Formats: sequence, C-alpha cells, structure tokens
Amino acid sequence: MSQRKEDDIQQDAIGGARPLWRDWPLWVGALFLAAVAGGAALALQGPIRTFFGSREAIALAVREAGPWGPLVIVALELAQGLVAPIPGSAIEFASGYLFGALRGSLYCATGVYAAMAINLTLARRFGRPLVERLVPRRRLARWDALAARRGVAFFFLVYLLPFLPDDAASLLAGLSPLPLSLLFAIGVVGRLPGLVAANLIGAHGHALGPAGWALGAAGVCLLAFLSWRYQERLEDALLRAIARLLGRPPQSLSPPEEEVP
Repeated sequence: MSQRKEDDIQQDAIGGARPLWRDWPLWVGALFLAAVAGGAALALQGPIRTFFGSREAIALAVREAGPWGPLVIVALELAQGLVAPIPGSAIEFASGYLFGALRGSLYCATGVYAAMAINLTLARRFGRPLVERLVPRRRLARWDALAARRGVAFFFLVYLLPFLPDDAASLLAGLSPLPLSLLFAIGVVGRLPGLVAANLIGAHGHALGPAGWALGAAGVCLLAFLSWRYQERLEDALLRAIARLLGRPPQSLSPPEEEVP
C-alpha cells in the first residue's frame, strides 16, 4: 500500500475533515445566529423574566400539565438514547428548570437508563449484524478498534465524558463479553454526574439576569453548531484521550486498512 493511501485512511479515521479555517462562512453564520438569539433574549427579557423568573408560574404550569410533563422528559431522554440526535444536556437543563434538581434528575435518569438497558439488551441478543445496521460504518470502525480490547475502564470513561453518544456506547458495550448487569451499573455510575449537574444548573436558571439569558441563548446556538459540524472531531479527540489514558497509542483507533487494487 502506498504512503498516500495510508495517509488517506488515517485521515478518514479521524473524521476526514477539512481545516477549520475553510469553514469560515459557517462560523460567520453561526455567530450571526448566536448574536440574534442573544439579542432576542435581551429584547424579550420582560416576558421571559415574568414567567421563567417566577417559581410560582413555573410550578403552576407544571401542575396543569399533570403527568404529561414528566412523561415528555422521560420520552425525550429515551429517544435521544436510542435514535434521535437530541442533545441530552439540553433536556436535562430543561428538566431541572421545570421540576427542580431532584425530580428533574429522577425523570431524566428514568429515560436515560431505560434507553441504555434497551441498547445493551438488543446488542447482546442480536449481535454484531444489528449493531452494524444501527451505527455508521466509519464510527463503528473507529470505536471498535479500541472497545474490542477494553473493559470496565473504557466504558466508564465513555459514559462519563460529554460529546460521546450513549447509543453507540451501549450497543458496543453489549457486544463485549462483560456481564450485562456490570455494564448497566457502569453506565449508571458514569452517566449520573453529568445528568445531575445539568439538572442542578437548570434548577437555578430562574436566577439568571438579562445578560445571563443573552449569553445562555448565544451559547446554546454555538454549542448546537459545534455538535452538528464537528461531532466526529470531538468524538475522535475524546476517544484518543481515553486511549492515551488507558495506555494505548492513538493510531490504533484507525479502521483496518483496505486492499488497494
């Protein structure tokens, strides 16, 4: 195999992305949308503070929603853990804001851990053919090179760190020889700190001033853009960090080399 082909394979393994500076039109657009969102939060600070700054108004809205409020949170967390590209931190922030840190964390944990159990069970029951259908080929190759030779420490760090998809982690964990009960316990412990932290932040969202709302709205836009545009780069960087921490060279994350005609 030529050196050029080897370099192309390695570049594909780390996301095959072009240099960041070439994305400057996207960055301009993202910053513009962030500025618009921040400006809208400032312009609407009166109505926002009237409702969102009042615990009584929030409590009344939650009571009027009845059981549907908690069920929506559980369903959204279940969906983001199975198929939907929904940022879990946003759901958890909203849950903490609406229900408080304790109840919000409980509702989120119900959906997150249910999705985790489903993914683990499906992968163990139907094996690799199902996982190959559900996980994109390049992502599966990148994860598989590391996960195949790692155990408890690897999966714990994957669940603990942000920007790594819970669905892929649980599906790959289900293929490992580790007992499902142990894998589920690892996921519960690893996912809990981030889940509780997001709910705690959300529970204190009513105390934000106009500047806080503006910065928060702009930050959400930028985070959504980063997650959309650079998900593979973020994922790869974290996997490489885990590889170094566990004592495995980052180069081993590249997928198997293909034959060149």
